[in-house]
Amino acid sequence: LLHRNQRLKHTQISTCFAVLEGHSHSVYGVIEARDGRLLSWTLIGELRLWNKQGNSLGVLKGHSHLIDGAIKTGDGRFLSWSFDNTLRLWDADGSSLAVLEGHSSFVDGAIETQDGQFLSWSADKTLRLWDKQGNPIAVFKGHSDYAIGAMEARDGRFLRTEEHTSAIQSH
Repeated sequence: LLHRNQRLKHTQISTCFAVLEGHSHSVYGVIEARDGRLLSWTLIGELRLWNKQGNSLGVLKGHSHLIDGAIKTGDGRFLSWSFDNTLRLWDADGSSLAVLEGHSSFVDGAIETQDGQFLSWSADKTLRLWDKQGNPIAVFKGHSDYAIGAMEARDGRFLRTEEHTSAIQSH
């Protein structure tokens, strides 16, 4: 006996624009550039740039370990960080511009400062300030635990957050 089910009247057509296929492992994060392109990454260390239509523009190679995050910069570049203890600066087309080295443990996050520099934090219990080209400027040490986040105050000082405390530092 065959039975035909009535289709629900409120069913909508899918609003999915595109399926981005190409990563060999699960996608961990994605950000959108001003022009609509996307940068996605996997935990295995693969970053991929996509155009507005969902076509892969290429793989950004360089990180050798888990990628923990990425940001787009005010001038259209990308900054990514990894469990390989580095950050990497990429141009808008995905070409490598700089490797930011200095942390002795995995990098857990980064922000762009008001003047276009970068502040990163790591499990090595330091914060590091980098110029716009990725050159080191300052290292903030002496913390009792590693930071789980940081921000820049309006006056240019940094607020660093540990699991149970916060601290303000000047540069």
